Amino acid sequence: MIGSPSRSLRPWVVYAVPLLFFASFVVWSVATPVMGVPDEPAHTIKAASIWHGQLRGEVVQIESDDETVPIPISYDQVRVPASYADLPGVPGCYAANLYATPMCAPDPGGARDIQDALTAAGPYPPLYYALVGWPSRFVGADVGTHLMRVAGAAWCAALLGVAFAALRRLVRPDLAFVAVALATTPVVHFLAGGVNPNGFEIAAAIAFWCTALAVVVALADGRRPARSTMVGYLLSGAALALSRSLSPLFAVLILASVLVIIGWKDLLAVLRRREWWALNVILAVPMLVAVGWILTSGHAGTVFGARPPENRSLLTVLGGSVDDYLYQAIALFGWKDTGPVISAILPWIGAVLLVLAAALFFGGRWRLVVLAGVLVGSVALPVVAQWPSARSEGLAWQGRYQLPLLVGVPLLGAWIAATFARRFPDANRRLVWVATSVVAVALVICHIVAMQRNVVALLGPLNYLSIRGWTSPASRWAMLFATIVVASGFPLLGGWAMRRGEVEEITSEPAPTDEGAAPDDEGAEHADPGDRVERPARDGADGADQRPLVVRGPGAGPARP
Repeated sequence: MIGSPSRSLRPWVVYAVPLLFFASFVVWSVATPVMGVPDEPAHTIKAASIWHGQLRGEVVQIESDDETVPIPISYDQVRVPASYADLPGVPGCYAANLYATPMCAPDPGGARDIQDALTAAGPYPPLYYALVGWPSRFVGADVGTHLMRVAGAAWCAALLGVAFAALRRLVRPDLAFVAVALATTPVVHFLAGGVNPNGFEIAAAIAFWCTALAVVVALADGRRPARSTMVGYLLSGAALALSRSLSPLFAVLILASVLVIIGWKDLLAVLRRREWWALNVILAVPMLVAVGWILTSGHAGTVFGARPPENRSLLTVLGGSVDDYLYQAIALFGWKDTGPVISAILPWIGAVLLVLAAALFFGGRWRLVVLAGVLVGSVALPVVAQWPSARSEGLAWQGRYQLPLLVGVPLLGAWIAATFARRFPDANRRLVWVATSVVAVALVICHIVAMQRNVVALLGPLNYLSIRGWTSPASRWAMLFATIVVASGFPLLGGWAMRRGEVEEITSEPAPTDEGAAPDDEGAEHADPGDRVERPARDGADGADQRPLVVRGPGAGPARP
């Protein structure tokens, strides 16, 4: 068997994971100024236009006043309520201006008469906007933008719940929780609390990594994946593919990484299973729709950035920015004007390295090679993606763009480290406490840094709590208290998952035999409590376990096939 069986949890623990993430996203939403998330005005207008019957608007191109922008900017002209049409002017006075605060921003108001508006997000796939844009049909921007943020936070949290539910089938639930928490970097909490499809894309990618791994491992072991895992695989794959322009590529890379990491013998076993081909024939439909939309939408016309210096080689410029992109992927806020928050980034990287260290000592050589490939590929992606067009279209990359691939590092690392968690439960317990505590402290630090910048700007005093300045809908003290309470939930939930993980071991549903029909969904999870599972180690380079041998408990009757 190439992955350890999961452990059952009380239902409330499973549901508590997405609820905890949702609470954190909502706190970030309230603490972030209106239109304080990058490109939020364009995405909000796009969401409103979708709910006013417009997949696309009339495409217009406008020359930029900024001499560093080398190409005209392509916009969609759409018709939306007036308060939404005025959103681009809200952050203009403070976005990327470290000496100004959101106090200068005008109130968007609630006017609902229809008028023309421009959005650069027109070519983006419409799925995310259809999921969050419904408030624009009922209320103006003063209320609707907050409701859109909450709707987006709910969808992102649900996807992370799917990720945890799938990954816990392969590793201990406490280690699964650590992996999902570390994959969801502080910038994802920030993005998920705003109107921006990038947060949705990253959450969908985390879910697709976990569900793809759970499906592939089950099929390689000769088992039929649980129905909930297969549904999660299809939904998260479709959500990812239909998120942004690079999303279908990310979905393919994720699937390729998961298939390669199990080894060629297990890969052949997966490819021989009918379930595998049935799942991917279904998934191919949204994938093809996404590719078709992207190829015909003209998305490249909205991608632009500053020109690289002419007196420096392109490789030097791009290579020298690799660490900056990595930092941005963890903790950069506002319109790229707050952070990177090094005091949160370094502990976060340290916590990920703890998981990778456990994988290093107990993972097979091939799995570690593939894991290293995912890490190197994620870090090198900005260089590869920008190289062909950097001189003509400028450098438009931001660190958050590579997160759909980068999140695979802690997720795969946790799966590889499953043997460590079983053999050394005390050391695993310390790893869980340290990692979840790092998550909690880093989230609090990032909240304080973001609030300090918004209240008193760059050069203002560090004590922002009692100084006159910008204030979120809730008081600063209330927001700090809410942040601390929610962040504390990560080590607490990690501890509860650790204790609940001791209850009993379960496996996915066994594959149907030729002689009989398939068993009921989740049937393996209803195994007799008297069963115990033995997993003799097999010799091999990957250090994996054999398929568990089910030994019936006393008085349990004859064993099932």
